[in-house]
Amino acid sequence: MPWVNASATWPASALAIADSADGVLSNVESAMGEAVGRVESAGGKASYTKHDLSADAAGLLSLRNDLKDLLVTAKILTVTPATYGLSNQPGYLSTQEAVNALAAKLNDNADPHKPANQAHALVLLFSDQSQGQLLNQMTPIANLLALPSLLACQRSLQKLVALDTDKMQQPKAALTPRWKAKGQLNCQPLRTASNLMGAQIAQLESLAADAQTPAQKLSALADKRSAMLTQLQSDLTALQSVTGSVWKMTFEGSAAQLAVELQTTEPPVKAPFSAAVVVSSSQPLTFLQELLP
Repeated sequence: MPWVNASATWPASALAIADSADGVLSNVESAMGEAVGRVESAGGKASYTKHDLSADAAGLLSLRNDLKDLLVTAKILTVTPATYGLSNQPGYLSTQEAVNALAAKLNDNADPHKPANQAHALVLLFSDQSQGQLLNQMTPIANLLALPSLLACQRSLQKLVALDTDKMQQPKAALTPRWKAKGQLNCQPLRTASNLMGAQIAQLESLAADAQTPAQKLSALADKRSAMLTQLQSDLTALQSVTGSVWKMTFEGSAAQLAVELQTTEPPVKAPFSAAVVVSSSQPLTFLQELLP
């Protein structure tokens, strides 16, 4: 096909969508006015009752506050083999070195984010004989807690474990320029037209739903709620299936007191590769402590 000079014009396909939608939407105002008139004329002929479970549900509304109590703010301190200056051997971090680093940092008064008051603390310790073993030990807990510092350590270990294989590969470089990854063609004026016509179509979808009688709508709503509750229960059951193990220490007191506790308590294991995390909060760490009993 030869090159041609193209002048911009509004797409007929987009115009057809908008015109078709407007054919119905232009009558909405008058139809709604008539519907409101019919409702007003019904007056007190209709009676409405509360849901059978409304009273029982109202008695459990305090559960929202119980849930909020589990959501706490905390400060997190993490030491890993990748943390600079903690070990005499780069890439290594023994169990004792990890504990010593935590204790030293808990006494670091130059850090403005050091916990200043009495706090609830949870200390997690991972330690093993190789990077691969440390990665295997850490992965279930890192994925479970999804703490950014643990996930970063996990990714670092994954790269180091795969390095022996990856460094022998020499992928061929693609020519330039390079294709962009596949994505939605979201250019203007299609983006704005899509928003506007999407709103028109949403009104049509709403009007189409009015083809059902109130009884049918209530039945559909009941089915939808039942399916949603079933899915919620299924998701919660799946979420409760947790795995993984980790050495932990719980403590209540100041940062200095926790440092003394770490220095005077014998580490449970001794290995050359370790990572440790301190979670400190002025609020009880109920969820974490029950998650890792």
